[in-house]
Amino acid sequence: MPTFLSDPPDSLYIILFILMLAGIGVWVRYRTRKALIGAGVGVGLFLLLLLVDKLFDSPREVVVRKADEMQADFNSGDWSKFDKHIAENFEHKGKKKKDVQEGLEFAKTNKRKLAFWGFTRDDIEFKDSNTVIVGFDAKPEGVDGEALHRYVKAKFVKGPNGQWQLIGFETFKALNHREPEEVYGGW
Repeated sequence: MPTFLSDPPDSLYIILFILMLAGIGVWVRYRTRKALIGAGVGVGLFLLLLLVDKLFDSPREVVVRKADEMQADFNSGDWSKFDKHIAENFEHKGKKKKDVQEGLEFAKTNKRKLAFWGFTRDDIEFKDSNTVIVGFDAKPEGVDGEALHRYVKAKFVKGPNGQWQLIGFETFKALNHREPEEVYGGW
């Protein structure tokens, strides 16, 4: 399904909504068969877009949902749930998947939490049909309760089982998305 239909921009909804209202307005004013057909086409196009948007998920929507699931599983401290979101060939600054598990155990022991937000259509890059890089804001609770707001670019790949998994990420300063900055502990 084309992304502009499965994840339409708000402007497309606005245009079709105005078209639908104009068609209905013309029909209310003139009450002719031709005006009724025009109103029906406007309503039909709007409803068709809504239906396609709800029935089909774009890669961006799937990756954002995966990131939300990762956040919930991280905050629960359950490695068995969190593990399914990390690709076997995960790599970040020399750290591998087993290091992620150790980091999760540290976070669980020290009651660390994680929050993600700010997913927009502007912060997504499609490398190919199986690779997506998504940017968002993240705030892990740091040492001594310090909140470490960072901008994250996470790279997700579609695995052989059809599931999107995290393969790596980069962290940047929250206000300057081009200047790299560690979270803590070499991450």
